[in-house]
Amino acid sequence: MIKAALEWLAEQARPETVTVGGVDYATRPVHDPRKPEPKAEPLVFRTLAGFAGYLLAAERFEAAVALPEGPEDAIVHVVSPTHVRAVGPARERWHDREVVAEARIERWWASHDQRRSSLPSAIVELRSCFAESVDRDKLVAALGNVQGGTELRAEDDGFSQQVSVRTGVRAAWETLPNPASLRPHRTFPEVEQPASPYLVRLDGGGEKAPIEVALHLADGGAWELEAVASIGDYLRGVLGEVWTVLV
Repeated sequence: MIKAALEWLAEQARPETVTVGGVDYATRPVHDPRKPEPKAEPLVFRTLAGFAGYLLAAERFEAAVALPEGPEDAIVHVVSPTHVRAVGPARERWHDREVVAEARIERWWASHDQRRSSLPSAIVELRSCFAESVDRDKLVAALGNVQGGTELRAEDDGFSQQVSVRTGVRAAWETLPNPASLRPHRTFPEVEQPASPYLVRLDGGGEKAPIEVALHLADGGAWELEAVASIGDYLRGVLGEVWTVLV
């Protein structure tokens, strides 16, 4: 009787196939016992030039690179402003794609889209983390004049901000560009850094409340679309028609 019960339990555990509406279903989860095909680790580059140079070498020396069907069947996919990859065609068994090579950079500026810094730090960041532009230079000059003040009075109409700095009996007005068109370094250096409008605000002032500079990104992510399009244009110009570049 125990043997019969164990056989009944084993029978219940065995999956069955049920057809509903012309589609086959299993009564239990079914797993493919075959192991996935091994894949080679893709080479990772930090520049678009190195990435494109490797793909051009693959075109000339196909024996050196494991492309499934040759370069003409591979795709270069611009995933984001900081990530590009070259993939082969979908494999028949698992319907996945082998990644041949990648280009990646860290998007270190992501945490700076809404940024508040002390006045000296803001000036350093504008000079070191942003590409040169007219508004950047105007903003650095204006903040440089504010830096020596001990009292701060601001008039803000929502579009521009005038800042009055008083040192002793001397007062001066500085008009901050708002929004300021700034180009932070946030994509590959081979393409032009896209410009974005930033709202600039100054707060604080006095000995007990140091002046702070706030930068607020105000383009809704449009810079990412521009950067991806620029990367696609750059790679098409370097790789030619052999590689299909998708953005």
